[in-house]
Amino acid sequence: MCLTSQINKLESDLSKQEQYIKYLYSVIEGHEEEIEDLRKKNSKLRVQLKDALETSSFKEECIVSLEQKIDEIENKNIELKERILEYSSKVNNGVMDPRPTHDAFPLGGLTSAAVRLAQLDNRAAPMSEYQHSMKRIVDGLEELIKRSKETFDALRGEQDRANGLDRQVGVLRVEVWRIGQRYLKWKRKTHNEREAIIQHRRTIHNWLTRYNDDTEALRQRNDRNSRRARDLYQRDTTRLRREKNACIQQAQNWRGRERNAQNRINNLNQQIINLQNNPLQLQNTGMAGYPPPRFSGKADDDLDDYIKNYRLYLTAAGIATNNAAGKQRALALFQSCLTGDATHWYEAKLAGKKWRLNHVRCGNALANMSAVQALNNANITLAMINAPDGTAPPALPAGATGVTVVPIHNVHIDEDWSLAGGCPVDAATADNIPNGVLNNNNHIVLPDINISQVILVYLLKIS
Repeated sequence: MCLTSQINKLESDLSKQEQYIKYLYSVIEGHEEEIEDLRKKNSKLRVQLKDALETSSFKEECIVSLEQKIDEIENKNIELKERILEYSSKVNNGVMDPRPTHDAFPLGGLTSAAVRLAQLDNRAAPMSEYQHSMKRIVDGLEELIKRSKETFDALRGEQDRANGLDRQVGVLRVEVWRIGQRYLKWKRKTHNEREAIIQHRRTIHNWLTRYNDDTEALRQRNDRNSRRARDLYQRDTTRLRREKNACIQQAQNWRGRERNAQNRINNLNQQIINLQNNPLQLQNTGMAGYPPPRFSGKADDDLDDYIKNYRLYLTAAGIATNNAAGKQRALALFQSCLTGDATHWYEAKLAGKKWRLNHVRCGNALANMSAVQALNNANITLAMINAPDGTAPPALPAGATGVTVVPIHNVHIDEDWSLAGGCPVDAATADNIPNGVLNNNNHIVLPDINISQVILVYLLKIS
């Protein structure tokens, strides 16, 4: 997947996450409106409860006042009944005269009138005096009866008044009972309203709890999504950076291969020029009398036989490798004898490469490679260094010299470059050849590979 498609995918995921966050915000706003309605209802219920509590306190005061008045009326009624009973008992027992104390005809006067009447009867008093005394007695009796009636009427009035008070007390009791019932009904209603307010508070608390939980869950989900998107972005960025570096490396490899191909073309052109300028050698090459050997790298091909036949062909064709032109001709011939997979391997691993000595340093201002080969045992031992990857140099055999480590070129034998650590490197590697001036103590890097080194690499590959 290319970088542009990855970026488009990340932008699409980011837009989806933003839409989802907007949706969650809309849900939160819907909950906020509902919570605001519940808060308004709660405020109204608070006002109603406050009014109800004030009304209840007023009604309780009224009930207390009525109960006090009823108690006073009952106390007065009881006192009145006790007075009536006491008065009645005294009258019935003769302890008290129902007449008032300022009576004009006291009982003693009636008695004295009766005694006087009896005396008149015994003495035969005149009729006029007798009638006068009789009249006085009758009038006194009538007045006594009249006053007795008034007293009993007053008592009956007091009794009626007491009965009226009883009836009033009963009415007041009924009214108090009704007020009590209304108070109980109002108290139950207030209790129900209080329970409803508590339920509303619980509902609001539950809504707030759910709102807080949803908000926290939303925040955590957004954090997880953000972390996941950030990690995905970092992973994709890292992967795209690796792919970019791989593409750059591949482009550099292609560029190196292109340079190698151009070098091969230049080498071939130089070989053509050399062949054109050396007609005798061309005639000697054709004097081998048979075609050069071929090698494809298949399982049934024998590399040892191919190298032996190749060396024989060089001898038969008269191609010497003790000069630069001969080395180029031998190398070009070796490459032309390769076919199939062997050609591909040669182009990938050897064509255009340089030759580096991983265990020999360029120091002591040596003039050239021949000077390196001329080193004695002590100096060649000092010239040995670790490879670039830190591998220590192999132990030198006793009495080894520079020729032991850096063999003299001979295409007809298998050269041993193991002590020097010879290996092919990319063409981009900087040359580091002894020239009488350099003394950097870095690894020696030769500008090209000769035919003996190519044969060595092939032999190492097969082994």
